[in-house]
Amino acid sequence: MGNKLKKTLSLLAGAIFFALLFLLSQYDYLFFHTLVESAIIVIGLLIFTIAFNAKKIVRNDFFLFLGVAFLSSSVLEFFHTLTYKGLSVIPGVATNVPTQLWLAGRYVLAASFLASPLFIGKELKPKNKVLLYSVFFFATAGLLLSILTGIFPDAYIEGGGLTLFKVVSEYVISLIFVAAIVLFSRKKQFFDNAIFNDIILSLAFSALAEISFTRYVSVYGFFNTLGHLFLILAGYFTYKGLISKALTDPYSLLFRELKDANLKLTTLASTDGLTGLYNRRFTLEEIGSQFERSILAGRPFSIAMLDLDNLKEINDKFGHSAGDAVLNYVGKILQKSFRSTDIVGRYGGDEFIVCLLDTTAETAQNILNAVAATIKNEPISIGQLSLPISISSGVCGFSGQKSLSELINAADKNLLENKKKSKVLSAPMTNI
Repeated sequence: MGNKLKKTLSLLAGAIFFALLFLLSQYDYLFFHTLVESAIIVIGLLIFTIAFNAKKIVRNDFFLFLGVAFLSSSVLEFFHTLTYKGLSVIPGVATNVPTQLWLAGRYVLAASFLASPLFIGKELKPKNKVLLYSVFFFATAGLLLSILTGIFPDAYIEGGGLTLFKVVSEYVISLIFVAAIVLFSRKKQFFDNAIFNDIILSLAFSALAEISFTRYVSVYGFFNTLGHLFLILAGYFTYKGLISKALTDPYSLLFRELKDANLKLTTLASTDGLTGLYNRRFTLEEIGSQFERSILAGRPFSIAMLDLDNLKEINDKFGHSAGDAVLNYVGKILQKSFRSTDIVGRYGGDEFIVCLLDTTAETAQNILNAVAATIKNEPISIGQLSLPISISSGVCGFSGQKSLSELINAADKNLLENKKKSKVLSAPMTNI
């Protein structure tokens, strides 16, 4: 099944799902509301559970901060659901209370999303983690207490609908979600692309939900229904970006942290630290693979060995730091001088090796001549010094050698002969 067809079917299934939800809201709004709120609560609890259990293996407490925030918001939303008009789980509660609980939970979640980028890349000390738990615990308890004691401002008046405080709060919360989108966008480089997109969509639909909740008069009204449908979308993208990703691809959950670490280790294992080129082991492995492929495909294949002519003289006269600078400089020139398909590595000391794919010895020699001319015409500046550099090479193209080592030895032999003749990169090369 093609991706386009899968996408079409997914959109169709989503449209049918939301149509059914809307019909359910018209048939039994209380059941619809309980179903939506329960789904949001479960998602929040799952995020906290995963974040809490991952705190020992992930050295990044952004996810833990959000997890605790979702726990706090879920607790407030749980009481909002229990006290919703018509459910009668807690009798005698006026419509104002669940509306206040809703605002309290959304303020906590929106403010937490806005603050969460501050925790990107941070690893909290144990005492600070205790402080984090305490702050959210007392904030949640304080909000519940303020609502129960009547300190929290009224949000809904029976017969009068939403209060000014409720309407303004919904706009403020939506603006906080928008501000969070801006802050997350500035931190995009820290996130896996798929997770970043899902978080942004979740925040966007959360903002739209808040706008919808400014418009309703009845708690069973159309705009209340629309707001909850937006909440479902926000919850879906939250689930998709954080929970689903944590279960299917845990290594990419937090900012590519482990992926980047593995990539860094791979780079260190394959790269020469001084020149930035591939190291000898990795270079020979890559060339060996290409050697076998070229033989099977019958394609031209050339090896070039390069050697700096005056590195020992530079080391003796100006010190090894100057010699290291020269090697680094030459490495950068070699990186720019060959195709991305060619393999360029440091062979050892002042020697370099280049594998030129689909290239005859004659063509390879012309390329090496141009590289030598570039190096000769661009002396390196070290402080007040301007050090001329020259490089010699030996090239050998494949013509029936039984192994890669034979080909490399032939190229190395040509290099030595060229250095003896003191004709930098100008001696004719032959396939042997």
